[in-house]
Amino acid sequence: MKKFCYASKFSLDFLGKDWKDAFLEFDGLSIKEIRELIDGNIDKKDPSVIMKESLELVKRQFIKGMAPGKNGELKKVEKEDIEELPKQVLDKAFVFLVQG
Repeated sequence: MKKFCYASKFSLDFLGKDWKDAFLEFDGLSIKEIRELIDGNIDKKDPSVIMKESLELVKRQFIKGMAPGKNGELKKVEKEDIEELPKQVLDKAFVFLVQG
Protein backbone atom coordinates (compact mmCIF):
# COMPACT_ATOMS: atom_id res chain seq x y z
CA MET A 1 0.00 0.00 0.00
CA LYS A 2 1.21 3.47 -0.88
CA LYS A 3 2.11 5.92 1.81
CA PHE A 4 0.84 8.97 -0.10
CA CYS A 5 -2.27 9.81 -2.12
CA TYR A 6 -2.10 12.34 -4.92
CA ALA A 7 -5.69 12.85 -6.02
CA SER A 8 -6.24 14.42 -9.41
CA LYS A 9 -9.45 15.10 -11.31
CA PHE A 10 -9.90 13.85 -14.88
CA SER A 11 -12.61 15.76 -16.75
CA LEU A 12 -14.96 13.85 -19.04
CA ASP A 13 -16.05 16.98 -20.92
CA PHE A 14 -14.47 15.62 -24.13
CA LEU A 15 -17.56 13.36 -24.39
CA GLY A 16 -19.86 16.30 -25.15
CA LYS A 17 -21.93 19.05 -23.56
CA ASP A 18 -23.92 16.66 -21.35
CA TRP A 19 -20.61 15.59 -19.81
CA LYS A 20 -19.22 19.07 -19.05
CA ASP A 21 -19.46 18.58 -15.26
CA ALA A 22 -18.59 14.88 -15.32
CA PHE A 23 -15.27 13.68 -13.92
CA LEU A 24 -13.31 10.79 -12.50
CA GLU A 25 -10.86 11.31 -9.68
CA PHE A 26 -7.78 9.13 -9.43
CA ASP A 27 -4.92 8.53 -7.05
CA GLY A 28 -1.90 9.46 -9.18
CA LEU A 29 0.76 6.86 -9.90
CA SER A 30 3.94 6.88 -7.86
CA ILE A 31 7.38 6.71 -9.42
CA LYS A 32 7.57 3.10 -8.24
CA GLU A 33 4.28 2.24 -9.98
CA ILE A 34 5.43 3.89 -13.22
CA ARG A 35 8.66 1.86 -13.07
CA GLU A 36 6.66 -1.34 -12.60
CA LEU A 37 4.58 -0.49 -15.70
CA ILE A 38 7.74 0.09 -17.73
CA ASP A 39 9.31 -3.13 -16.44
CA GLY A 40 6.15 -5.01 -17.45
CA ASN A 41 6.83 -4.20 -21.12
CA ILE A 42 3.18 -3.27 -21.68
CA ASP A 43 3.96 -2.16 -25.25
CA LYS A 44 4.98 -5.70 -26.25
CA LYS A 45 1.80 -7.42 -25.08
CA ASP A 46 -1.27 -8.61 -26.96
CA PRO A 47 -3.88 -5.81 -27.35
CA SER A 48 -6.47 -7.73 -25.29
CA VAL A 49 -3.96 -8.07 -22.44
CA ILE A 50 -3.11 -4.37 -22.68
CA MET A 51 -6.80 -3.46 -22.46
CA LYS A 52 -7.34 -5.74 -19.46
CA GLU A 53 -4.29 -4.38 -17.62
CA SER A 54 -5.23 -0.78 -18.47
CA LEU A 55 -8.73 -1.34 -17.07
CA GLU A 56 -7.29 -2.91 -13.91
CA LEU A 57 -4.96 0.06 -13.44
CA VAL A 58 -7.71 2.64 -13.95
CA LYS A 59 -9.99 0.80 -11.51
CA ARG A 60 -7.22 0.39 -8.94
CA GLN A 61 -6.41 4.12 -8.97
CA PHE A 62 -10.07 5.26 -9.03
CA ILE A 63 -11.26 7.30 -6.05
CA LYS A 64 -14.64 8.76 -7.10
CA GLY A 65 -16.52 10.29 -9.99
CA MET A 66 -19.71 11.73 -11.42
CA ALA A 67 -21.29 11.12 -14.83
CA PRO A 68 -24.66 11.85 -16.42
CA GLY A 69 -27.33 9.18 -16.15
CA LYS A 70 -30.02 8.47 -18.74
CA ASN A 71 -31.96 11.61 -17.77
CA GLY A 72 -28.82 13.79 -17.94
CA GLU A 73 -28.65 14.22 -14.17
CA LEU A 74 -25.21 13.63 -12.64
CA LYS A 75 -24.88 10.32 -10.85
CA LYS A 76 -22.15 8.93 -8.65
CA VAL A 77 -19.70 6.67 -10.50
CA GLU A 78 -18.62 3.53 -8.65
CA LYS A 79 -15.51 1.49 -9.47
CA GLU A 80 -17.70 -1.18 -11.10
CA ASP A 81 -19.27 1.45 -13.39
CA ILE A 82 -16.00 2.24 -15.16
CA GLU A 83 -16.54 -0.66 -17.57
CA GLU A 84 -19.87 0.91 -18.59
CA LEU A 85 -18.22 4.15 -19.78
CA PRO A 86 -17.20 4.71 -23.42
CA LYS A 87 -13.89 3.09 -24.43
CA GLN A 88 -12.22 6.44 -25.09
CA VAL A 89 -12.54 7.13 -21.35
CA LEU A 90 -10.32 4.11 -20.61
CA ASP A 91 -7.80 5.16 -23.26
CA LYS A 92 -7.57 8.78 -22.10
CA ALA A 93 -7.69 7.91 -18.38
CA PHE A 94 -4.75 5.52 -18.82
CA VAL A 95 -2.70 8.23 -20.54
CA PHE A 96 -3.78 10.75 -17.85
CA LEU A 97 -2.52 8.42 -15.13
CA VAL A 98 0.78 7.55 -16.81
CA GLN A 99 1.61 11.10 -17.86
CA GLY A 100 0.51 12.55 -14.53
